[in-house]
Amino acid sequence: MWSGKQLVDDRLMKKFVDDNANNNKAFKKMRDIISAWKYHQDGTTKDILKKQSDRVAAVLDRLDGEVAKKDKEYKKIDFKDSWNSFMQARAEMARAGAEKFLDDWLKYMNDAWTDEDGGSGDENSDPNAGSNTNSKVSRLAKLKKERDSMGTWSSPL
Repeated sequence: MWSGKQLVDDRLMKKFVDDNANNNKAFKKMRDIISAWKYHQDGTTKDILKKQSDRVAAVLDRLDGEVAKKDKEYKKIDFKDSWNSFMQARAEMARAGAEKFLDDWLKYMNDAWTDEDGGSGDENSDPNAGSNTNSKVSRLAKLKKERDSMGTWSSPL
């Protein structure tokens, strides 16, 4: 989430959604992102991330000051502010990436698995299967409910 790279390759995720044999993998990827989101919103985790970031900022600030004391021609670069800006940008990138991934793929899964009336779009489903007929759709509804309950991401920094 923090790397700025694609969370899951779109082609792979599309394969997971479009191929009935791989649907569980699509659900797992979605749950992985939801879990990471929740982990990063946990109070203890946020405190740890903030303290780690502050520790690095303090070391960078100290090093910048030490070099400035030893070399009179050295102009302080203010690494601390640069570090804090970098980390804020990473946190925003992680938030935006996770949000986009969840929202885009929930919509794609919904479009792929439901018909216009919101029912199962799986023409191969067994009409005698009872409540299992719409298992993908009901699992998707649970994912949507979970996504809706997550609230807004707040940066730990």
